[in-house]
Amino acid sequence: MRGYLVKKGREYDLSKDVLIFDDPSMLKPLTNKIAWEMLTKLAEKPSHIAGIARELNLYRQKAYYYAEKLERAGIIRITREDNIRGGIARIYSPVCYAFCLDISGKGETLTNMQGFIDERTRNFFHPAIEDGELKGKIVVGSPEPHGPNMTVAKDGHLAATLAFFLGGWCRCKGNPIRLDIEVRARKEEGENLIAVGGPGTNLITASVNRYLPIRFDERNYWAGLSGRGRRFSSERDGLIAKVKNPLNPSNRIIVLAGVRHLGTKAAILAITKRHDEVFEDYEGEESWARVVRGLDRDGDGDIDDVEVLL
Repeated sequence: MRGYLVKKGREYDLSKDVLIFDDPSMLKPLTNKIAWEMLTKLAEKPSHIAGIARELNLYRQKAYYYAEKLERAGIIRITREDNIRGGIARIYSPVCYAFCLDISGKGETLTNMQGFIDERTRNFFHPAIEDGELKGKIVVGSPEPHGPNMTVAKDGHLAATLAFFLGGWCRCKGNPIRLDIEVRARKEEGENLIAVGGPGTNLITASVNRYLPIRFDERNYWAGLSGRGRRFSSERDGLIAKVKNPLNPSNRIIVLAGVRHLGTKAAILAITKRHDEVFEDYEGEESWARVVRGLDRDGDGDIDDVEVLL
């Protein structure tokens, strides 16, 4: 079970994700000195086990032995696979950066989520969200035929899920949601914008596609995503990206879009449910992107989870 750890301070409270155990035996791997040293190294920077073995001067077999114990206990996980010298290296990172044992299940009810959004997530949404206030617009595609392809957006309703998430830790004035055609009509293209939906159905996404580090195929927006030497073409693949607004470099445009509407749903789900994982390596870059894929864990035909692909 995951939750938030709040450390009270004199000037401010610090919060971080925490993995909560109700069985003390699950924490046993952390009592081993070697396993603990490996975990702290992975907390500094995700890595493959062979690399950790070199850093700690361990035999590889021993390092893999303790890595298996940590992974089996749910303390570390594979976050991606890299090509290293012609082979595939599995990159590990901690599931959380804090662990605790819950002996009662009791606690306080909290209504203000401001202190519970990790710093990297806040930085990603800056300056669209600043000082606890939404200072930008959430833009969805028009449900009417529009644009060069006269397409109809089917993912505008997903903005409600995003708005609920953002509303838990920021406030806004008026209605922050716009149709893409309204943004153009009001000449708001130069503002901080959060575009929901792919370039085929959202004109704002289309206008910045060529600036994205991972972008949609310009010849056919529904053919897939490509970048960093990889291509993603599943209808459940989604993009989370942030770039400077080309019309006003002091502002930013955030893109939450999929190859199809299922991919857009995956991007929104990743933001609202897995933001700690999605932004674990975000360091304030002005041009940044991550690809996720929607998963159907319960087999009901609908996306209920995501995995980070890149």
